[in-house]
Amino acid sequence: MEIRNFKSHTLYWLIVLFFLIHPAPVSAIDVHEETLVTAFLYNFAKFTEWPQQLLAVDDVFVFCIEKQATIRSSLKALSNRRVKGRQISVRTIVDAESISGCHLVYFESDSKLLKNLRIESIAALLVGKEVKTTDIMLTRIDDTLQFTVRPGRAERHGLQFRSQLLSIATRTIFD
Repeated sequence: MEIRNFKSHTLYWLIVLFFLIHPAPVSAIDVHEETLVTAFLYNFAKFTEWPQQLLAVDDVFVFCIEKQATIRSSLKALSNRRVKGRQISVRTIVDAESISGCHLVYFESDSKLLKNLRIESIAALLVGKEVKTTDIMLTRIDDTLQFTVRPGRAERHGLQFRSQLLSIATRTIFD
């Protein structure tokens, strides 16, 4: 019974991933953009392979956002979900030191914090909305939400993007 639930749960999220990440008009889907961004982040975490040294001993997977992030309330709704068998926790970051222990860090285009960071030293998946220096960049083009993957920095920290994620990215930039 557990195997069947696991398979159906996995199939469900693969279908959700396909429809959420495949470029589709945002206006055609009756969902707020913040909810779509949250779904993207959740699936980015699920479709990234994490080295054991980046997954802490505790049973928590930490999503980090700045205090002014517009997706705060929709991201908090993920608190009852799990990634890589770990309970999701959402934490607010205010400076470079507070990023320690984060697994995925989300920045919005007007991030003041990001401008002052040495991103190469951050051992986490960095995702940004309209931010070209992150590992994954979300972009709104007309009425579509798309993403570009830059695996170089993430790979240097041992993160690997699954082929399913790379195949549905709008672009993949190797540097």
